[in-house]
Amino acid sequence: MYKIQPNSVIPAYPMPARHMANSTIAALVILAVILLVTAPLPAAQDDIVVEGALATNVNEHQQLMQMRMMNQGEFNAAQHIDSWVFQNVGNATMARMRFNAQLSLQLDEIQRVCNISAAQKEKLQLAARGDMARLFDEVAALHQKFSGTIDQQKINEVHQATQPLQKKVMTGIFGSDSFFAKTVKVTLTPQQAEKMKSIGEERRRFAYSASIDTALAILSNVVAMDEKQHTTLKKLLLEETEPSLRRSQYDFQLIMFRLSKLDEAKVKSLFNEVQWKALKQQLDSHRGYESMLKQQGVIAP
Repeated sequence: MYKIQPNSVIPAYPMPARHMANSTIAALVILAVILLVTAPLPAAQDDIVVEGALATNVNEHQQLMQMRMMNQGEFNAAQHIDSWVFQNVGNATMARMRFNAQLSLQLDEIQRVCNISAAQKEKLQLAARGDMARLFDEVAALHQKFSGTIDQQKINEVHQATQPLQKKVMTGIFGSDSFFAKTVKVTLTPQQAEKMKSIGEERRRFAYSASIDTALAILSNVVAMDEKQHTTLKKLLLEETEPSLRRSQYDFQLIMFRLSKLDEAKVKSLFNEVQWKALKQQLDSHRGYESMLKQQGVIAP
């Protein structure tokens, strides 16, 4: 009988082919069982999106969850309220930063022009904080009214409810109806108020003149105006139309709308037949912009 001596090495004898085949089959069976047990359950048809691999950060994960809710006909009211109200500035935090920056600029301007006292400045700051608080209180009220998940019919109601606040954020919360604007009127002395009015009108006219130049330069790509036509048409607009209430992304539409309201005979006399045909087509397409410009706070309602 063969005895294993201490510290001896077991000789490696070749395994019979039959035993090798049986061992291989057994190993394959074990591997198949392991794969079967550890494999993930099949995903539902709606979940074929590779969630884990794509959702590499919180924002992507939130977007993924929002898409899933939309596919199911459900919407997160809070996300939609903030998205619509603050769509032009990003979010509530960025909106607050923007309001503070706007306030700082306006106070600096008033200080430079009127040399207001510390007491006057404090009153204006308090009024501005009231405007900011009022806006965010109104947003909070919408969150309370439309909480949790809502369906498609309700989301339309939410959208309508956010429109006045969206307009306020876009046009600025320190406008003519704000606590700030009303406080300026009663805080400045008559002499200070007259200075601010004069500076404001001068600035609006200058901005309007620049907007006209830009709009007419764009229009020249279609009408091919020469310098004389440009200058004459600009003079006509400055003399017979009013500047916008505020600068906006709709400056070109405003100028074209104002141009469409001028006496047609005066405008037509500046151009030849080919130019007038091209210009009239542009004017006709901008005549209906009045309601939009009013809604955006660019012209008076």
